[in-house]
Amino acid sequence: MPKAIAVGILINTQGYCLLSTRPKGKSYAGYWEFPGGKIESQEEPFDALKRELKEEINVTVSCAKLWLTKSFSYSSVTVNLYFFLVYRWEGEILAKEGQLLSWQNPCLLTISPILKASLDVLDQLTHQKE
Repeated sequence: MPKAIAVGILINTQGYCLLSTRPKGKSYAGYWEFPGGKIESQEEPFDALKRELKEEINVTVSCAKLWLTKSFSYSSVTVNLYFFLVYRWEGEILAKEGQLLSWQNPCLLTISPILKASLDVLDQLTHQKE
């Protein structure tokens, strides 16, 4: 059964998106992705997004919109991803799980490796701007 994941695409005033590394001990540790996490049973995707971003990067989402849903299969798991564009948040962004954080121009990435699902979404963000 696929896992449901809420994902936040935080966009700053320069149009850069926040990416984070997967923490040690998790599959694909060290790979870059958008912050977010598992949607618990009986939890709505937006509620999971708010909870996960508070737990992972210390922010309280104040304005977000569901932008894209996508299923993606990795070798060991299939995930249903709910990507939210996050336009406003409160709180200082902190790496609460020991992960690295980086603001990236989706048109000119300076980090790697990036999870395939995140690369696909970055490509869609780039084409959306054109």
